Amino acid sequence: MHRSSTLPPSTNGLADPARAAEPIGIESRVREAELLPRLVTLTQVAEAIGISRRSLERLESGGGVGPKRLLVGRLVRFRQSEIAAWIAAGCPPRSQWSWPAAKR
Repeated sequence: MHRSSTLPPSTNGLADPARAAEPIGIESRVREAELLPRLVTLTQVAEAIGISRRSLERLESGGGVGPKRLLVGRLVRFRQSEIAAWIAAGCPPRSQWSWPAAKR
């Protein structure tokens, strides 16, 4: 059997077990992304509360319903955790809704 000249003879073609535990680029990025708050779309919020996207747009744009929107560039997003808490609270009007500042 021919050994590759790029691998040291001590590894016998196997990866170093000590280095196997080190995260590689994409895996570490996935772990970092899991720590970020998940953002959801207006459509996903509308589906969660059982109304059409257009109805939610009308209610939300008037400033009367739902948590405040986040703008990511020109995209409208909401924090999933805040939407879940808002729904659990019974979908109160925005004037009665407060989200803990520590979670923002």
